[in-house]
Amino acid sequence: MEIKLRPKLTIIACVGIVVGAGILIQISDIGANISRSEIRSSSLADPESDLPAHNGAVQPTSQLNPNNSTEKTETEAKAKETITRSFTVRKGDTLSGVLSRAGVNSNTSQSIINALDDVFEPRELKTEQEIRLVYTGDWQKTDPIRLAFNLSPIHEVFAARNSDGTFEAKEKIIETKSELVRHEGHIELSLFDAANRKGVPNSVLVNMSRLFSYDVDFQRDIRKGDGFEIMFTRRLTNTGKIIENGQIEYASMTLRGKKLSIYAYDKVDGAVVYYNASGEGIRKALMRTPIDGARLSSKFGKRRHPILGYTKMHRGVDFAAAKGTPIYAAGDGVVMKKETAGGYGKYISIKHGGSFSTAYAHMNKYARGLKVGARVKQGQVIGYVGSTGQATGPHLHYEVHEGGQQVNPMKVSVPTTKTLLGQDLAMFISYRQDIDNQYKETAERESASILAEQSLDALTR
Repeated sequence: MEIKLRPKLTIIACVGIVVGAGILIQISDIGANISRSEIRSSSLADPESDLPAHNGAVQPTSQLNPNNSTEKTETEAKAKETITRSFTVRKGDTLSGVLSRAGVNSNTSQSIINALDDVFEPRELKTEQEIRLVYTGDWQKTDPIRLAFNLSPIHEVFAARNSDGTFEAKEKIIETKSELVRHEGHIELSLFDAANRKGVPNSVLVNMSRLFSYDVDFQRDIRKGDGFEIMFTRRLTNTGKIIENGQIEYASMTLRGKKLSIYAYDKVDGAVVYYNASGEGIRKALMRTPIDGARLSSKFGKRRHPILGYTKMHRGVDFAAAKGTPIYAAGDGVVMKKETAGGYGKYISIKHGGSFSTAYAHMNKYARGLKVGARVKQGQVIGYVGSTGQATGPHLHYEVHEGGQQVNPMKVSVPTTKTLLGQDLAMFISYRQDIDNQYKETAERESASILAEQSLDALTR
């Protein structure tokens, strides 16, 4: 049935449609403003927060004017909008100093600090820590309604203003869970390239390379077709957000058909101790390569000197690396020399246990606070790559001395730090079998999950 409107009714109907559209447009704009506000706000601006909501924003007191409804709604939207500003704690800063730098008045600053005393000691602020301040309206004309900072990825401390102007502080610790993650792959170019393509996090990969650095020369020992396996713990929230990647539980490298495996077994002084499949500690008295990501540019033996121009014995190995690359102590020991030594440039020597000592040359600079007579731990930064002395470019010249004689760092045989025997070995073997089974079960679960996803994709096509 067709309905016909008389001319006057037609005009009225059209006007109604236009007015209705205008109202919808206004409502849509308000919603957009509120959405943008929520995006700019920190977690403290969540309206569902368990802290009292701030109601100190200035609100219009006049009655709604039908002829000025647009201005009214825009003012209300701005009053609800929040802005978050971040400030970094500088060396020597106090919380009071940070708030002063942010322009917070002294009364508000003291109220915030007093509130935080219940959950945090402000004097324990760390350099580079981020302090977040939340404002309503114009932050240049108002004090913050909330303050927050993180003590860790899962631990947040915050304070929010009550309706009476005082602040209340609380802390929030996010619940987490742990899972085992595994990756494996074949090497085409390098371990780093292969592991990155498989999704191994860089922090885990760097740790893996250090663990194998006692037995593997990453410049010469790795070939195309070699393989790797790794299983590590991961900490994440109950919603699946990754908090941190933990320790390596198991890893292996298969080099030209020979498999080298390592297992995290026990702890000594809070540090994880790793063993190979035979129960021998993988940690040697000395590291073969006391630098990360460097290229072996000159081997031990006779060579034509790049500056002097004649052939002479090269009694160490050179690792080419960018200027400023950290150099590590190859083993536990005592700093014997720290000096500028002719062609060696800036030079350090370290005496280790037994008959071993090591030397490091051409440094750009030494590690801060390092002195002759200081004790250093294996892996501790002692200096940074440079090209001081007789050097054609930035690199580390590294020497190993055994019984006072310079020996090839890449071939010297050094003892392991610990070997399991008897009952300890039997317990380790049982543990090793458990880890191998966990790795297998994790692989099977991942394969089943992939098949399930593929089946679901096929059904939804």
